[in-house]
Amino acid sequence: MAFGERVPAELFGRRRNGVLVVSKSGEVLVNTPALTRRRARQIFEGFRLAADNRRALPPSAAVIYRVERRSVVEEKRVQAEGAVPGGEGPPDAGAREPRRPYPSSGGASALQVPPDESRREQA
Repeated sequence: MAFGERVPAELFGRRRNGVLVVSKSGEVLVNTPALTRRRARQIFEGFRLAADNRRALPPSAAVIYRVERRSVVEEKRVQAEGAVPGGEGPPDAGAREPRRPYPSSGGASALQVPPDESRREQA
């Protein structure tokens, strides 16, 4: 389905708005009709967040469509389980950045007495 493409009336029955979750093969996995466009947007956001967290969606899901007035108005592509956008996995848990070195004992400027206070001590 493409943006603006009409959705068959049989999918939502008498409703005109809703959300579709479609597999890579084109099979409709989840069909959620909504009474209003606002509710369709809320359902779509729920599915989008679930897709970002990789939960509550079938593993073969590929695309989530928001339908308003029986036309596709928004889509979200879902990656396969375990796929990472950059092609690399997360960093190894043991590979951390090294800490900054401690300041040398002789170069700490906070321990030096300011020049105006040293004059008071001499006077």
